Amino acid sequence: MYSNDDLAAYFVNSEYFLPNNPNMTGKQLQSNTTFGKMLSVTIWPTDNPGHHFPGAATMSPGVHTKSIENMSKKFQDFYECFQGLLKKLLKNKDVKDRVLDWFRKLVNLNTDYFKMMPNTMILSSKGLLLNSLAVLLEMCAPFTMKTSKYYDMFDKINPLYAATNEFLKLDSVEKFNSHQIEEVKVDTDEGFNFVTE
Repeated sequence: MYSNDDLAAYFVNSEYFLPNNPNMTGKQLQSNTTFGKMLSVTIWPTDNPGHHFPGAATMSPGVHTKSIENMSKKFQDFYECFQGLLKKLLKNKDVKDRVLDWFRKLVNLNTDYFKMMPNTMILSSKGLLLNSLAVLLEMCAPFTMKTSKYYDMFDKINPLYAATNEFLKLDSVEKFNSHQIEEVKVDTDEGFNFVTE
């Protein structure tokens, strides 16, 4: 019988988790990976809100509000379930780096959203990006919800991680206040003693 670690390694090291394709686009990451398919679920797959709420115009305000609350509850349950899966994978040292690679790739393949007119045909959907962000913010709950307990740890978190990390490859992205980032980098050269990945 396989252990949970064996199953996690099999899942994360498969081509379905993260294909070895150097020319992959954000759209392909969304449609060809397990996390991409799971996290691209969205309430609004079309521009027509009547798709999910047929007859919304004739619904009473109370019924409409209840429908939205039910949908929000289902998404919150999904985020919590996915967060549990993500925590288990990140605690497994054999697969942690590959899971982080998936999220790095998600960021790297969607940097064109910073452009004035991005080519959305090659980018991941906003639903995937928003759901990924929601799950990652759920992972931050111990820091954001229990600030008094973790207050002394805030100094160990590198606030410039995304701007300066070599894994994210954001050099080609125009950064606001980039001259200030360089100034702050000089002041924080002593380093941070906390994992920000």
